[in-house]
Formats: sequence, structure tokens, C-alpha cells
Amino acid sequence: MAGHKVGDEIIFTGEEVKGKLCISAMCSMMPKIFAMMYNARLPWLKNQCVSTHACPDRFNPVLFEVQRIPSEETQKH
Repeated sequence: MAGHKVGDEIIFTGEEVKGKLCISAMCSMMPKIFAMMYNARLPWLKNQCVSTHACPDRFNPVLFEVQRIPSEETQKH
């Protein structure tokens, strides 16, 4: 258990990860994070910039909200 609390933020920039994140949760959500970083369309999402992700650890259930936040560079294009 990594001790996650409501409101904790973990930032994936493509070059680094800022913040504390359980390795099991991170490994399981990386495909979704990369898909969202590269603007993949996930047809089950109503909002393509927000998704949820459940940690696979059944003894410490945590539900994460994954958000794509456009960078200044992507907003210019």
C-alpha cells in the first residue's frame, strides 16, 4: 500500500513521473496513460480527457482518476 489519499496528484510528462505512485497501479495504468497522452480515442469514454482506473491490488482497492491536461505546446497547434 502506497498510502494514497484523495487529492494526491501524480504527473506524467512523457519524460518523467512527478509524485508517489504504487508500482502495481502504475504498471497497470501505463497503457491508458500513453494512449491518452497521444490522443488515442477510447470509445467507451464520454470525455476523452478523463478516465478512471482501478488498482489491481484487491487488498487495497484504490480508484484513480486519469486526466489528460493539454500542455502549452499542444494548445498552440
